[in-house]
Amino acid sequence: MDSKIVNLAPVDEAAAKVATSAATALHRKYPHLDPKGLAGEFPQGALKVAVTRYIEDIERGVSPTNAADEADETLIRVWEDARTWAEKRRAARSELERDQALCAGVFAAAMRGVWRETNLGALTEVVGGGYTWTVNLPPARLDEDGQEVPVKARITGRHGYGGIEDLSIDATWGQTAGIVDAVMAARRVH
Repeated sequence: MDSKIVNLAPVDEAAAKVATSAATALHRKYPHLDPKGLAGEFPQGALKVAVTRYIEDIERGVSPTNAADEADETLIRVWEDARTWAEKRRAARSELERDQALCAGVFAAAMRGVWRETNLGALTEVVGGGYTWTVNLPPARLDEDGQEVPVKARITGRHGYGGIEDLSIDATWGQTAGIVDAVMAARRVH
């Protein structure tokens, strides 16, 4: 086998230049960012793509300034895409946490609700968060041996000014236990 020694110093030097230049450009666009800290935080894959582009441009005869500008733009675009993705993920997580808190409140209110029996199990309605929520405790299922298998309570829908929305949001087992107690208490009263 023919082995070849490759000098990686120019690649490392190019990576440092591209990262520093892109960090400086991002600092101009987003002044709250620290360019020194940012230069070391670019994802390695993105930096590799930008440096490869820079080196290829230099080899094709593009001026170092233009090659660096193209590499910077590539790295900045990847960074901004990653930032946008992270912001969307953070917003989705925040919305999910808010929805989980709202659902927990609906299930807690259902434990104090007035329950009625239907062919779908016990139902109650809870008003909150601008909606009227329907909470259902379905009857237990039977397994193949004829034994009852417990099921979780769930929010099956909500309606409000905007119309009706079908949902299927399961309660936790702890919330279901509280709802089972409320349904059993309602059955004893009737």
